[in-house]
Amino acid sequence: MSEFTVDDLRQVVREVAGADAGVDVEGAAPGATYEEIGLDSLAVLEIAARLAQRTGREIPEGLVEKETTLQDTVALLRARSAA
Repeated sequence: MSEFTVDDLRQVVREVAGADAGVDVEGAAPGATYEEIGLDSLAVLEIAARLAQRTGREIPEGLVEKETTLQDTVALLRARSAA
């Protein structure tokens, strides 16, 4: 698998958020938290599940949380794929 990027993560967030008008994925800075872009805890859990599917790696519960930034999530995924 090629290196996971913030743009890849944005695609996953778009898939989870769908047409939710309260979610600003495109305008979100890499340092924005999931909560800041308008996602609730259920959406964050769904993002973690989809990331596990995409990467083929288990994402431990709590690794992706509402307080985690997009950039932090990408760094965590890269670290897990390097391990």
